[in-house]
Amino acid sequence: MPPWISKLRPLPILWPLGCAIMALAAWLCFRAGLDFATTAFVFLIIIVALSLLDSLISSVVFSVAAIGILTYFFVEPLFSFQVNTAQDLTALTAFLITSFLVTGLVRRVRTSEEALRRSQAAHLAEAQRLSLTGSFGWDAASGDVFWSDQSFSIFDYQAGTKPTIELMMERVHPEDVAQVRRAFERGSSEGADFDIEYRLSMPGGALKHIHAVARAMPHEGGKRQFVGALMDVTAAKLAEERLQRTQAELAYIARVITLGALTASIAHEVNQPLAAIVNKGEACLRWLARGTQLPGKVTETVNSMIGDGKRASEIVQRIRSLTMKTELEKAGLDLNEVIDEVIPLVRSEVAGHRVALQLALAPALPRVLGDRVQLQQVLINLMLNGVQAMATVNDRPRRLVIRSERTAPDQVRVAVQDSGVGIKPEDAERVFDAFFTTKPEGMGMGLSICRSIIEAHGGQLSAAPNSSGAGAVFTFSLPTACPCSKSPQG
Repeated sequence: MPPWISKLRPLPILWPLGCAIMALAAWLCFRAGLDFATTAFVFLIIIVALSLLDSLISSVVFSVAAIGILTYFFVEPLFSFQVNTAQDLTALTAFLITSFLVTGLVRRVRTSEEALRRSQAAHLAEAQRLSLTGSFGWDAASGDVFWSDQSFSIFDYQAGTKPTIELMMERVHPEDVAQVRRAFERGSSEGADFDIEYRLSMPGGALKHIHAVARAMPHEGGKRQFVGALMDVTAAKLAEERLQRTQAELAYIARVITLGALTASIAHEVNQPLAAIVNKGEACLRWLARGTQLPGKVTETVNSMIGDGKRASEIVQRIRSLTMKTELEKAGLDLNEVIDEVIPLVRSEVAGHRVALQLALAPALPRVLGDRVQLQQVLINLMLNGVQAMATVNDRPRRLVIRSERTAPDQVRVAVQDSGVGIKPEDAERVFDAFFTTKPEGMGMGLSICRSIIEAHGGQLSAAPNSSGAGAVFTFSLPTACPCSKSPQG
């Protein structure tokens, strides 16, 4: 109902207004010389219109007043309330009954509509309560704010409290205040819609996660008004955190299992510098025992021993980092360096399967924001999968190629390509499903965990047949640490 109609509903306004309208209609009809039937029809329209504004009692009052006007001005003898003929009495009675029936029907329809609106409002309130979603309205010009009952519940304020932007800001977590204020300021100055997530610090120390969405509504006069929804997504956030912890546990277990499978390869890589240290140390002792004056050669050998010791230490440190259970720590990384760091861990495994390892790394890649250990885990898994896929290949060279390249100003891609048995086109997506495996001894978790890790870094991991020959290509792309970053060459 339009606001101007609602303002006419109070009795002190409606009754004088109705009487004035009926008096004006009676005067116009009398001056125009209209007969009883036409005037009665005009009054019936007026009574029905007035019945839309108020109760049935008002309709009865106006109907009785209409009978009096019709009798006095339009029934013989005029200017008298006397009714002499049965025909006139029947007409007046028919008018009164028709007026009561029509206004009663109108009132019943209106009552049904109001009941339906109340029912819809009740269902909406219950739906908001069940879904933990509240609605709000905001007039950016006047600052007026409307909250639904569930919005009061989300902010933990009494329903009778006058809602304001500042009242809401009192609940916003201090670290999110600036973000929320920017959203409302842009809405006020530019009329911009907003879709933000922020936290509430509740009395007692509880923390809520809120997802707020608001849309600007068209309004005359250029006023900026918004209608929106507040969703309490705390439960979803907590579930997401639990899922991330579970995925981290699975990733840790997968790393330990992978390192167990690489024991021989790792031992070989560590033994090489250790054996070199022993041999060079024995050589130094022999030179010292002979008393030969070879200080330069001894110094060179000792320096070489130190280098071998550092190389062994670096390998041990990488293994240690892979076996440690730590939280996700993202930092700026050079993917080429990450690739170089995992090569020693898989080199013996690659050589043991008679696989030729080739690196095609693009120079001066922009840094990506990632967790070094987790990205190393992805690379080790993809490389071992490629090596194992070539275990039964005897009719062509076994070749594992690792490529890195910059595919966009804000994206870096790494591809691990093998010449193995390949994957079926229909399995290109299924290989990432948990527990799906094409290997008899496989668990079907490695690639699923790898995809979770890459997606947690804001990237994508995909598989496809090798377009340049037999085998498969697994590719992952990651956003750069800064979208505006450029290589020194570019």
